Amino acid sequence: MVQNPQEKMRLINDDIDYNAILADMNELIGLSEVKEKLNVLLLSTLGRRMEAQKLGEIDLEKPNLNFVFEGNPGTGKTTVAAKMAKILYEFGLIEDIIPVEIDAAALVNSGVGDTAKAVKQMFKDHSGRVIFIDEAYSLATHGTDAIDAINKCLTDKRFEGNQALILAGYSDDMERMMAMNDGMSR
Repeated sequence: MVQNPQEKMRLINDDIDYNAILADMNELIGLSEVKEKLNVLLLSTLGRRMEAQKLGEIDLEKPNLNFVFEGNPGTGKTTVAAKMAKILYEFGLIEDIIPVEIDAAALVNSGVGDTAKAVKQMFKDHSGRVIFIDEAYSLATHGTDAIDAINKCLTDKRFEGNQALILAGYSDDMERMMAMNDGMSR
């Protein structure tokens, strides 16, 4: 069933325990860049919520929740994606605690326009979730169709902030893929 994209953050308890939510992630060794970006995202979310409460607003627009994980096999990319899904859910930023893992090869289709349709359908079908694409660099194996379609969906108001997209893979391959579309690095 296709979910309607939620434009606002889910309301959560006012006395949220920020440190308890991050404890599981902070126990992991390394990952300083991921932890820093996540901290900035969550602290800015808390700040926006406090400001909204003072102004009497109920809903807040969702921030963009997109990440690129680079590293070799066994470095914990899938584990971190699952932990992030839990954290983002507990913060009210996504609607489902369980991430969905997408096979990059399933998005790259041979027919003209099929790849863009598959990518758009992925965003529609998994609204409110963490979408994890491991070996995402393989999206570039048949040109830039999939990368261009993902970038278009990430900037489309219908999808913006409605899910967390995590692209993962080997560092060099991911950097080459990201360079194929200027918008992807933003």
